[in-house]
Amino acid sequence: MEKYKISILICLMGGIILSACTPGSNQFTPKEMVHKVLAAEEETNVAYYGESTTVTKENETEVERFVMKEWRDGTGKIRVEIEGNKEEPISISVNDGSSLISYEPKQKQALIMDDREMLALNQPSPMDQVNFILEQISKTHEISMGKEQKVAGRQTQHVIAKPKAKDQLYGRQELWIDKENWIVLKMKATIGNQTVETEYNQINFEADIADEKYSLKLPKDVEVKNMNELNPNRKVTLEEAR
Repeated sequence: MEKYKISILICLMGGIILSACTPGSNQFTPKEMVHKVLAAEEETNVAYYGESTTVTKENETEVERFVMKEWRDGTGKIRVEIEGNKEEPISISVNDGSSLISYEPKQKQALIMDDREMLALNQPSPMDQVNFILEQISKTHEISMGKEQKVAGRQTQHVIAKPKAKDQLYGRQELWIDKENWIVLKMKATIGNQTVETEYNQINFEADIADEKYSLKLPKDVEVKNMNELNPNRKVTLEEAR
């Protein structure tokens, strides 16, 4: 369960927009950086294609590795493909702006969500995700700045967050933030004897992505479930209840 929590945290942070680009100097103290992120309005959704690798280790021994490929159009349309060690797709998720399809080829199963209220709850904006994490870190961690480094060929600012007390949920966090587009290009989380590290190997902000990329045609033998119907709190009509 602990490993699952760490993996989810890392995936949420991958490709997250921290704020709009900053004019003038982009040198900030740790407090200024966190304040800037938390106070920023979500005015910018960056379009890009990116590939990142996530590695999970226990006691320095690798136990899991996967590659995530992302296509984002900047308006809410997203495609994410996750591949395992054999470069076979583990899952494909496509959000066309009005519905979400999550497909697992090996299991021949797919989940579809087209309820706008549920979609909003299950697809928090990048800023919502980052605000949640940084709000927790700003209260429970000591934040400092490391040296600037290049990640995926881009200049980043290294931010280090050390927990003030033992057994903090988020443990030690390190973020490498793109200094131009304010995207987390690398993140490392250490909780107990487990370490999860996600790093973008490539990211292209000028990628020409066809609109067809944000659609997904499922094979005929796939079992499809509608997540709207799985929601126990969903309102139903009298006819549906009979």
